[in-house]
Amino acid sequence: MTRGRLLVRLPQVALAVAAITLMVRTESFFEARNLGSILGLASLVGMLAVSQAFTLIGGGFDLSQGAIVALAVAVAAKLLELGFGPWTSAVAALATGAALGAINGLFVAAVKTNPFVTTLSTMLIYRGAAFVVLAGEQISDVRVFEVLAREWSIAGVPLTGLGLIFVGMVALA
Repeated sequence: MTRGRLLVRLPQVALAVAAITLMVRTESFFEARNLGSILGLASLVGMLAVSQAFTLIGGGFDLSQGAIVALAVAVAAKLLELGFGPWTSAVAALATGAALGAINGLFVAAVKTNPFVTTLSTMLIYRGAAFVVLAGEQISDVRVFEVLAREWSIAGVPLTGLGLIFVGMVALA
């Protein structure tokens, strides 16, 4: 490896060394409870990373993922507030996410627009739509999906429902 390439990688190496040092020095870091907690907390971002990996492998990228999640969750929360059941709300959220992703894909693949411009634009549109769906208000006391935050102990490791879904998604990927 040339000296220039090594210098470019230096910040990454320094970050990795610092992270490993902190992990080893923290007594409770490698305990099952802490690792399960980290998995649960990182699961949503991890799920987005897994799906983004497929997009990157295919030669593209998607800037609108977070906005798609925001709009899908807004749709589910609004439906729950209106009295629809959890299954209907969850299916509507998944359908919303699939439809928005299909819109992005249609523009990039069929219309041949630039993926950066397309997903940057749709990110702004989807975030605005989420704001409109919620009328700028927070919806609180939605307890239907608490089961995803509940902990189960598997082989002595406490895992949340979201953590289990993330592990399953990684296994499928």
